[in-house]
Amino acid sequence: MVGMLADLWEGRPPLTEPVVVRLTFTFPWLVKHYRTGKSSRLLRDDAPTIHDTTPDLDKLVRLVFDALTVAGVWRDDCIGSDLRAVKRWGPTGATQIHLRKAGE
Repeated sequence: MVGMLADLWEGRPPLTEPVVVRLTFTFPWLVKHYRTGKSSRLLRDDAPTIHDTTPDLDKLVRLVFDALTVAGVWRDDCIGSDLRAVKRWGPTGATQIHLRKAGE
């Protein structure tokens, strides 16, 4: 993750002012979330959307904050002033990171 962030941020100075952070962690649905037989490509009606198993949300946030610091996106994670983070189930695994200056 650090390498990808560093490549995306290359040539820009680190952020130094308060930042609003929005994180979405999507984990791929498990086999048990799908139907069986002919309908095995469809999700079960009771397939969850909220991810409530490990890894812990606070650990994921810490991972991203540390990666943003090491990659040089911001000077230090102390400038993260407003945070919303969610864990979800979805078709593929992904981490979405949205940053904007606080007050904008």
